[in-house]
Amino acid sequence: MNDDDAQLVSQVRSLREKGSGPKQIARALGLKPARASALVRQVAHEQQSTAEPVARPVVGCWVNAGWSTDLELSEAPDWARADAEVAGVPRPPVSPRS
Repeated sequence: MNDDDAQLVSQVRSLREKGSGPKQIARALGLKPARASALVRQVAHEQQSTAEPVARPVVGCWVNAGWSTDLELSEAPDWARADAEVAGVPRPPVSPRS
């Protein structure tokens, strides 16, 4: 990375920390939106790759009702209850398979 690229990435990082989105960054720096988006992704990747796993934010958690269908959960009853709560439908207790 040359000095111009490093300076551009630094500017993107600064604008991103202030809450600017890719389109706002593109306008502020005179870039095409696609280039600004790529730089935003690069900055995010750099930040995530150097952070400890426990320090990385959870951006989402998607669970579908029925995710535990056909899984053996007798040793994890809390998980089975969680699936029932997601579905909103009472389910019978999970019993060990023979």
